[in-house]
Amino acid sequence: IGREYMTRVRKKSFIILTILVPLLIMLMYAGIIALVWKGDEISGPRTVVVVDESGVFKGKLKDEKTIKFSYLDIPLDEAKKIVKSGENSYLLYIPKFEGYQPENIQLISQKQAGLSFSSDVEKHLENVLRDKKLIEAGIDQKVLDNLKTNVTVSTKKLTEKGEEAGSSGAAFGVGMAASILIYMFIFIYGVQVMRGVIEEKTNRIVEVIISSVRPFQLMMGKIIGIALVGLTQFLLWIVLTTTISSVAMKVFVPDSAQAKIEQMKNPQGVTNAPQADNPAADFFEAMGTISIPLVIGCFIFYFLGGYLLYSAIFAAIGSAVDNETE
Repeated sequence: IGREYMTRVRKKSFIILTILVPLLIMLMYAGIIALVWKGDEISGPRTVVVVDESGVFKGKLKDEKTIKFSYLDIPLDEAKKIVKSGENSYLLYIPKFEGYQPENIQLISQKQAGLSFSSDVEKHLENVLRDKKLIEAGIDQKVLDNLKTNVTVSTKKLTEKGEEAGSSGAAFGVGMAASILIYMFIFIYGVQVMRGVIEEKTNRIVEVIISSVRPFQLMMGKIIGIALVGLTQFLLWIVLTTTISSVAMKVFVPDSAQAKIEQMKNPQGVTNAPQADNPAADFFEAMGTISIPLVIGCFIFYFLGGYLLYSAIFAAIGSAVDNETE
C-alpha cells in the first residue's frame, strides 16, 4: 500500500492535476457568471429591424431589455444593407401571408443567431398572433393584458423539525455532478490498477514481488494504495476549491448576494422583504441550503464502494492479459 501510494503521489502529473483542476473549475464557473452578469452590458440590446410586408406585426412587437424592435417600410435588399453595417443588428423579414400561419419568415444577421435568441423572436411573433385571434374573437385588449401572468415556483422540502429548506434544482445539480465524478474517477483509477498489473507482468517484476507476498496481499495493496491516492486528490480538491471559492465570494460577489446567503444559513433572520433578482445570488443561495458534509460523506462512501468493486475487476482483467491492446 505504501509503495503504490508514494510512487503515484510523488509524480509531477499528480501534483499538477491536483493544483490545476480546482483552478480550471473555478475559472469556468467564474466565466459563466461573468458572462451572465456582463453580457447585456458588453453587447447591449440586440436591434431587430422588422420589414413586415403583411402589416400584422407592425408596432406590436414589444421591446425588452435585450431586444429592441424598429420598423422600416423599405425593400428587403436595402434593409439587408442596414443590418450589414451594424454589428449587433438583425433583420426580421415577414412576407405577406393569409390566415394565421405565416411562412418563410427569416431572421437575417451577420453572425448566426443563437437558438435562444431566435426562440425569443418566435415567442414574440406567436404572442402577437395569439392576441390577434383573441381580439377578433371579441375579447378586449385590457382583458388580454390582465390575463398575462408570470409565475415562478420555488421548490422547498420540509425537514424533520418542520422547517423549510433546500432546493430541488440545487440538489439535482449536485447529485448529477457527483454521480458523473464518481463514474469518471472510478474508471480513471480502476484503469490505473489494470495498467499497474500489466506493467508488473510485462517487466517481470511480479515474479520477484510474488516471492515475498501473497497474491491477495499484492492485489489489495495495489487497490487500496490507488484508492488512497484518489481520496488524497479529492480532499486536496475540496480544500483548494473551498479556499478559492471563498476568496472569489469576497472579491466578486456583491454584498447583497452575500447577505442573502447568510440569511439562508440563519433562517431566524430571514425576512419576507422582496429583493432584486440576481441569478448568481440565487445560485449561491440554493447551494447554501445543501448539507455539504453529508454530500461529501456519501460521495466518499459510494466512490469507495464502486471503486473497490470495479478496480478488482480491472485487476483481474489486467492479470489475464499481457498488454493494454488485449
